[in-house]
Amino acid sequence: MAVMTLTGCTQSDQDKVEALDRYVALERESLAVFLAQNPGIYREATVEGELRHFDGEIFVEGSHAYVEFTYFYANALDWPSVEQELDGQTDTLDQVCRESVFPAMRANGVEGHLGVAWTYINGNNSGRWDYFCHSDGALVEE
Repeated sequence: MAVMTLTGCTQSDQDKVEALDRYVALERESLAVFLAQNPGIYREATVEGELRHFDGEIFVEGSHAYVEFTYFYANALDWPSVEQELDGQTDTLDQVCRESVFPAMRANGVEGHLGVAWTYINGNNSGRWDYFCHSDGALVEE
């Protein structure tokens, strides 16, 4: 379920939240299938969405629809090796955002600036890796 502070909420923000909820529900179904097809790799995978409001310092001022995919490995792994492997996947994650995630969000009615966080957590909670991608024009310096 998308979460947002209702202070200053406009109807368009409410529409974005509802569209984001629809998108997140579809991704949750996909993650369940993904986990079933890849037994033993991940203990759990989640997706959450929220509408975030930014003041224009780093991100363009206004509301941004944001989703976070979190993958919990089933077992403790050699975390420095995993981090190195994940660091090598950032171009792929950017491509997934551009070619899959952002179009799917828009197809479900999510408009405006979009952001995605990818989080991977070691099976024994000894390591965490995060990566973020944003739709074109979302960052102030762009």
